[in-house]
Amino acid sequence: MDGFSGSFVLDADRTPVCIPASKIKVETNFNINNSSFIITGTNGTKYYFGGAGAVEKTKRTNTCGKTFNVFVENAWYLTKIESPVAEAITFAYTPLTYTYDQGVKNRLTGVSPRCAQM
Repeated sequence: MDGFSGSFVLDADRTPVCIPASKIKVETNFNINNSSFIITGTNGTKYYFGGAGAVEKTKRTNTCGKTFNVFVENAWYLTKIESPVAEAITFAYTPLTYTYDQGVKNRLTGVSPRCAQM
């Protein structure tokens, strides 16, 4: 981001907390269909992430006998960069859907358990 880098997490109230603390502003919009973020740099440039067509979602079909029916958002793509004087660059993405079987495997290595002798 224009020479900036950093991380943030969402606290229990879904309020963004920058790590480490910084003067970069993070605004969130948690919509039931597509969430989004606006990150404003210290120079006033705004970076828009997510929204319709720019959110990656994933869903496990089943694991360990449990079936999951809800997609979980796990990535938000940059959709727009807007300068303080309202010049903008927009980005568009082509949707892609794929399914793969990850499978579950269990393996025990090492020593086998033995009964304690008294």
